[in-house]
Amino acid sequence: MFIKRGSLRYAIKARGWFKSEDGDAKVFEGKVLDLGYLGWSIFLKESIAINTIIQFDLSVDSLDHHLMGKGRIVYATQQKTATDVGFRIGVEFMEVDKDIIISFINESQRITKEERKRIEAERRKQLGSKGIWPF
Repeated sequence: MFIKRGSLRYAIKARGWFKSEDGDAKVFEGKVLDLGYLGWSIFLKESIAINTIIQFDLSVDSLDHHLMGKGRIVYATQQKTATDVGFRIGVEFMEVDKDIIISFINESQRITKEERKRIEAERRKQLGSKGIWPF
């Protein structure tokens, strides 16, 4: 999906933590929504000021390594979900290991592909058991 910055984003199931570099001891934690080569976005209960420089740590359950680095908040918009109201926060990378970004995206794509295969196999099984499968 294309966001304001014009970079391709990939939906990802990850958790994220970050803290601002301005001396604020508060640590923000939330659900990572998507990740791209230029940045990422997260859903938080509260907003954070645009242009805030942060140190972040993103993790995916199926990977041993974390994506850690430095970024800048580029947008913060209020967003409603089916169960909650919060803020979508966009972060632009300033310092990050690009190889780890690629491994996170590859893992996300692998999980998505496996889930699609599982759903398709289940659908074929259901259609086949009813005798209406065309092949």
